[in-house]
Amino acid sequence: MHQRIHRAVIISIVSICALWIAHGIGILAPVEARSGYVLSRLSFMATRVSDFFQNISDLFTQKEKTPLHILEERIQKLEVERAALTIAQSENETLREQLKFVQQSKFHVQLANRIGWTTDVRRSGFLIDKGKNDGITLSAPVLTNNGVLVGKINKVMEATSQVLLINDSKSKVTAIIAATPPTTGVVNGQFGLGLKIDLIPMSEKIEIGDIVETSGLQDGIPAGLLIGTISKFDTRPTDLFQTASVSPAVDYARVRIVSVLVQ
Repeated sequence: MHQRIHRAVIISIVSICALWIAHGIGILAPVEARSGYVLSRLSFMATRVSDFFQNISDLFTQKEKTPLHILEERIQKLEVERAALTIAQSENETLREQLKFVQQSKFHVQLANRIGWTTDVRRSGFLIDKGKNDGITLSAPVLTNNGVLVGKINKVMEATSQVLLINDSKSKVTAIIAATPPTTGVVNGQFGLGLKIDLIPMSEKIEIGDIVETSGLQDGIPAGLLIGTISKFDTRPTDLFQTASVSPAVDYARVRIVSVLVQ
């Protein structure tokens, strides 16, 4: 069936092209002079016949492709819905952890959503949808999950605020390593690429996997907020203090819901 349709279309197109070429080189001039009207009507009819068969061909092709197109559209729709469901489940789990932390802790917090990233490429941070109108203050600690410190407020607007992540090079947090016995140090951001803790006395023994938390010695940041764990030693023989890399407790790029400590 399809071969017949295509053959008829090809014959019609070839006939029209032949007539057009003959007209262009003047072969049909005598005939056109005597029967131009008849020839023009035949050309018109040939065009209409060609269009008719082409429409039929397109119709059959469309009928054959339509089920596949519908299936592809349904698959794409399901993929979008699945992605949205996965994000919603993740956010609900984070929100449950945040609410559990709020209920069990003595802190007053303001829940907020990440609404974008800082536009300053030199800084590591993001924007939240809470500001002065919600009691947010400068330098307030920003937490996620079950009390994990991710940063501090470094700019406050009326309805929004900017968070400076603790992996930013401007961030310094006094911390304690849960070793035996516990020891203190300072966690420094590494230009958005990681965390290091230094100023650890050489006499103190620390190990890979030791937990790093806030010490409570820094104004506005309470003790016991989780930062991460010791992942690698970076001390050189000439150093006066020990230095170690810290693996963050969370992936900052995936943080979407936070709790800001308010007074």
